[in-house]
Amino acid sequence: MRIRFLILFLFPLLALGQTQSVGHDPLSKQDWITHVHSDSLHGSIRPFIKGFEHIFFQSLDSSYSTLKHKDEISLGPFGGAFVGGQLSPNLEPTGFNGIGFRLGIHVKDRLFVDAGYTPVYINPARPYASLADSTGVIPGAGFATKDGIAYMRHQFNGRAVYNASKVFSLEVGQDKHFWGDGYRSLILSHNAAPYPYVRITTKIWNVKYVNLWAQMRDVGQAQSRQDMRRKYTAMHALSWQATPKLNLSVYEMIVWQATDTLNNRGFDLNYANPIIFFRPVEFSRGSADNVLIGFSWKWKFHQKHNFYGQLMFDEFLLFELKRRSGWWANKFGVQFGMKNFNLFTQGLHTMNEVNIVRPFTYTHGSVLQAFGNENQGLAHPMGTNFVEWINLWRFERENWYVTQKFIWAIWGRDVDPKENYGGNIFESYANPSYQYGNYLAQGLKSTFHWEEITYGRKISEKSNIWLNGSLAMRYEKNDHNKNVDLFVNFGIRSDLWQGYRDF
Repeated sequence: MRIRFLILFLFPLLALGQTQSVGHDPLSKQDWITHVHSDSLHGSIRPFIKGFEHIFFQSLDSSYSTLKHKDEISLGPFGGAFVGGQLSPNLEPTGFNGIGFRLGIHVKDRLFVDAGYTPVYINPARPYASLADSTGVIPGAGFATKDGIAYMRHQFNGRAVYNASKVFSLEVGQDKHFWGDGYRSLILSHNAAPYPYVRITTKIWNVKYVNLWAQMRDVGQAQSRQDMRRKYTAMHALSWQATPKLNLSVYEMIVWQATDTLNNRGFDLNYANPIIFFRPVEFSRGSADNVLIGFSWKWKFHQKHNFYGQLMFDEFLLFELKRRSGWWANKFGVQFGMKNFNLFTQGLHTMNEVNIVRPFTYTHGSVLQAFGNENQGLAHPMGTNFVEWINLWRFERENWYVTQKFIWAIWGRDVDPKENYGGNIFESYANPSYQYGNYLAQGLKSTFHWEEITYGRKISEKSNIWLNGSLAMRYEKNDHNKNVDLFVNFGIRSDLWQGYRDF
């Protein structure tokens, strides 16, 4: 069995091709370019659109080139892998193997197809193996099946983009999206599994407007991916570059289940209109869908520094907020952060970020309408009911980089199924334990630390694939347990796998 494990996780190191998508990699060279050209790129809405924003990366840095000056069709291997181990409390092998095939099509700078299939094998470390064993869900990947000592999932990622003009772009695919400027997002992030979607992007003057419709799945009691119940989301993002230094964005999201006790709604065409506000439509239909709104800002107060943040509202009453009553339905989250580029020396970048989310945020009376996909939140990996501080340093020189990451957090979780303290987004808020007097990290309060050092090198100048190694420590303590886990990993990283393990 261990020989099979080594074959599964070492084979991709011999046969890896390149992928060319530009993903979300905080404090990378790409992030620096986005900061410099923030007045044109609308960096809070990612991934960038091929043919729209990628031209900046091509002209400024050939490492991020995705456009070709000639029509092209390509087919080849791609993916990523790592081998490693959990060093404490017990010595156990861990790893990830994703090697598959990628299809790329570029036609006259109008049509772009970048799609791939990979059978993914994952042998997670103990904290994430416990999650997989209890829910069948691998963080960042979604529902997976046990195959020997590893979990296996068929991963489909890709997108087809048609640029109708310099103003409109239509995109269809199955992938993840990230809305925000920080390491985390309280609105939409890479946390959950990929999902099928349709996206329309409109860019006029200094405004970028995005419509995103997607199909999500709820795990529930499902024994396979086909058994999971469907739900849908419709999202709007409007990014306005108010000045060359200030960006303001507003977001609206709604979640509804495909079927309920009354009818089979499927995809509700009332939410297909790209310029409506969701709340009035929901109210006029008498439905009880889950509507969330968000705001973000980024202020580039210096060529090397910026402040950013988000404010997300699920539900709230201003009257109760002023009373500071701890009303359970005052559900919202806030983010504040700062990035510093080329601090003290060229290539040294830092960021500090604080995220706060109140209990019951992202939840709904119907579990199916929670703001999540395949048993993971669509926003923050800690879900809800937490306070988090992130400190990240990155030094990059030529093709080498080293990062240091420290995360501190406290969160509250439900321990008794009869009590609902608002610590699980997939728990109905129908019967909260307290109507008033709710507070951050209530329930089973845990203290969390994450420390990680990563060292890596880009394989070639024209690829977005890195060889890297990392050493990480995870600490969690509450009244029931104290866990200290130490991990080491070596392998190849690409944009194939975008998720979090630092929670």
